[in-house]
Amino acid sequence: FSYLGALGITAGELPVRAAGAGAGAGAGAGAVGVAVPPVGPVGPAGLLGAQPWAEGLRVCLDRLAHDLPDRPLVISACGLDTDATDNSEATADDRRCEYLTDCLEITRGAIADGIDVRGFFHQTGVDGYEVGSGFDVASGIIGRDRTPKASAELLA
Repeated sequence: FSYLGALGITAGELPVRAAGAGAGAGAGAGAVGVAVPPVGPVGPAGLLGAQPWAEGLRVCLDRLAHDLPDRPLVISACGLDTDATDNSEATADDRRCEYLTDCLEITRGAIADGIDVRGFFHQTGVDGYEVGSGFDVASGIIGRDRTPKASAELLA
C-alpha cells in the first residue's frame, strides 16, 4: 500500500518524520503522533521483495488521520505479488485473498473508529509485466488470460 506516495511500505519500513519537520523529512527522524508497534510474524516476501504486513495499513491510516485531520483518505495499491511461474497459482491467490481480507477488515475497523476512508484500490487489475521481473510476477486479481481470480470475487 502507499503512504503519501511512498510505495512499498512493508514490515519495518514505515516512514517517519520529526515533530515540526516538513514533509520532506526522512525516515528515522522520529515518529509523530503514532507509535510504530513491533512487527509480528509476517508472510514470506514476494518476488518483488516486499513482506506483507496488513497491520501496517492500520499504522499508516492512524498516522495519516493524526497528521491530516478532517481529510478523506484513499487506500491505493494494496496487493500482494506472487510467483506467476508457480503451477499452483490457486495457492498463490489464496495468499492474496488472505492478505486482502486482512486489509479490508483493518480498513473497516478504521472507518468504524472514525477515520474517513473513502476508497480502497487494489495494486493492479490484470497481471502484467513487472520491471526487473518480467512476466514472472503475478500481482493482479485477473490473470493474463483475462480470467478473474478468487481475489477478484473477494473485491467485487
